[in-house]
Amino acid sequence: MSDAADPFDPWAPNPIDGSFRRRIHLLRHAEVVYLQADGSVVADPRAVELTEAGLEQARQVRDMLAAVQFDQVLCSGLPRTRQTAEVVAQGRGLAIGEVPTLEEIRSGPRTPLPPDRIPWEAAYSLWQAGQPDASFHNGERFDDFAARTRQGIEGIVAQRDWKDLLLVLHGAVNRAILCWALDAPLDSFPRFEQDFCCLNVIDIDVDTEGRILRKIVRLVNLTPYDLPKREQRLTTMETAALRLMKLLGL
Repeated sequence: MSDAADPFDPWAPNPIDGSFRRRIHLLRHAEVVYLQADGSVVADPRAVELTEAGLEQARQVRDMLAAVQFDQVLCSGLPRTRQTAEVVAQGRGLAIGEVPTLEEIRSGPRTPLPPDRIPWEAAYSLWQAGQPDASFHNGERFDDFAARTRQGIEGIVAQRDWKDLLLVLHGAVNRAILCWALDAPLDSFPRFEQDFCCLNVIDIDVDTEGRILRKIVRLVNLTPYDLPKREQRLTTMETAALRLMKLLGL
């Protein structure tokens, strides 16, 4: 490695074997709520926007990452990821690209459930990800979702125009990317909690042809607004399930 190498050159070799190390700062979007002020469920969950608490979460992440030099900012394109990316990347003068392939896992048509099944389906449905042919709420199969996510993240890694990337996505998508980074099976998928606006850091080593040599997970689920997780004993899906149960009088 040349001593004169520019550390911000996207293809400056920095691991000792002469490969190229690139870093993904992977965020989950900040807080949203899928219930309206009157307690009813929102008509289109894809269109929800950040709460005031969510905006503050994004501002804290922005301040924490102020010294990081990003080459590119990407989000899934859904409003909650774009809003988060806009706050976190504020003042950098970077356009925010969209990667629809990395939108959240898709649920299917809602079907009536026995009351005793609603809490489990709302809070713990991700835990069936490793079961054969399992799908998310009668929608996208988990194995298809994992394949879609892999296609999306490997497409981003194949681009040769960034070294440090800010990537703002979704809870289930981030879990799938972490499984990809660790070569972990889908059984591991639900074990990575992704709190609102959490930061994960993944390093990717590639050769001169762009082939992936190593994937290194450096950080998972860091929330600057609550570093020790003192206020976060429930998962975000458990919290959403409790709101739904209250709405239904369960």
